[in-house]
Amino acid sequence: MIINKTKKIIFLIIGLVLSISIIASAATLDQWGPNWYTPYDALVSVQSDMIYADFMEWNSSQISQYHPHYCWELEFRPTGGNNPDDYWDGVDDFLTNLPAGYYEYEEGQGSDDNDITIGSHSVENASSSIDYYGFLYLNEKSSTPSGIVIESELGDDLGLIFDGLPLRYEYFKTNAQQGVYYSW
Repeated sequence: MIINKTKKIIFLIIGLVLSISIIASAATLDQWGPNWYTPYDALVSVQSDMIYADFMEWNSSQISQYHPHYCWELEFRPTGGNNPDDYWDGVDDFLTNLPAGYYEYEEGQGSDDNDITIGSHSVENASSSIDYYGFLYLNEKSSTPSGIVIESELGDDLGLIFDGLPLRYEYFKTNAQQGVYYSW
């Protein structure tokens, strides 16, 4: 009797893991718009000691399309398969006014450690009359990335997990340069 229950639990766990894997791999790459999930206005940059995102604005139509399980992420990824740890040595400070704002910077060389993220778990609680910002202060190393991918991503955190499963994403820049401010 206990063996049958254990088997059922194992099969449920395997099914859940497979379902999450399928969802995660099914993210849709959109052509740059910006699309509805991306702020319609922003100024972004990668500096030697910080990730900069300011003047981010969503309009009320965009905000109304978010539901409570959605999260939004602005990702910065060194090009050439390099890792942020090649250029920075962890986080010094984080400032944001994004609703349920967060950052991701995983130290290490794992498969999900290839970007630095500023995000929000509650864009549905944003206001169209507020300019949002996120400043992630980093401990710099002496080297500089040759290029940086800047990406906007819509995810679903399923109400359970911190790092949402990607649903849609779009590239703003595929070879941004450190020290340059970009706006859309």
